[in-house]
Amino acid sequence: DAPLPDHGPETVSDIVAALGRELGDGAARVGVAVGGHVSASAVRRGPFLDWTDVPFGALLAQRLGSAPVLSNDVVAVTEATHWFGQARGRDRFALVTIGAGTGLGLVTHGRIVMDDDVGLGLVGHLPLDPFGPICPQGHRGCAQAVLTTEAITAAASTALGRPLKHAEVLDLAEAGDPAARRVVDDAARALGHFIALVANLTMPQLIVVGGEGAGLVRVGEVALRQALDGDRDPLAAPVPISVQDGGLAEWARGAAVIAIQDFVRAR
Repeated sequence: DAPLPDHGPETVSDIVAALGRELGDGAARVGVAVGGHVSASAVRRGPFLDWTDVPFGALLAQRLGSAPVLSNDVVAVTEATHWFGQARGRDRFALVTIGAGTGLGLVTHGRIVMDDDVGLGLVGHLPLDPFGPICPQGHRGCAQAVLTTEAITAAASTALGRPLKHAEVLDLAEAGDPAARRVVDDAARALGHFIALVANLTMPQLIVVGGEGAGLVRVGEVALRQALDGDRDPLAAPVPISVQDGGLAEWARGAAVIAIQDFVRAR
């Protein structure tokens, strides 16, 4: 990993290419996963980098000497989870990610569900709390407004009157702080509604929760399960939930897996 002094495409390309070269000349493929709407050669919209129509693949190819394998980050992590992670061997599963944003990856009949709209952040605007805060798009209580690490830290920081990090909020909730506990439980209930919706519509064999905010599942488990069970038919089978604990490293593993897939499928 390496720090980004700024988000300019040239700067980011220089840094990513330098990291790629550290893998050595024998690297068969370099995989790159980006949060946003991504094509095979460009980032059409990258909200976390503030990019629009950036030819990222071409910029990296100029620096690496070969074209990278470029993908949306949630797609990449879903593939990694299916090939090597908790969902290996599963024919049908869903990956829910929470962190800087919210995402959903779906595998059915052993293949990831893909569409041109993947990476637009559509599930981020699922309504989860009719009394929740408003997101930048004007939606009240959507996933983006209540589940992201920024949403949780903002709510807890306002309640406690001091800036907090996401891990601090979870630690305070576990320690019994009433304000942090309420913030975490409210978010966990929203996540429970989200998972129930995914389970009711797609009937997965497993739901994996990943991303750097996945610790919410552990700390808010009681509230999450109450909301999840409340949105399910009493006769429905329990929803098995697995949590990825890799944090930010999971996104890098996703990038590695799409490179592996490209390599083996080309042989």
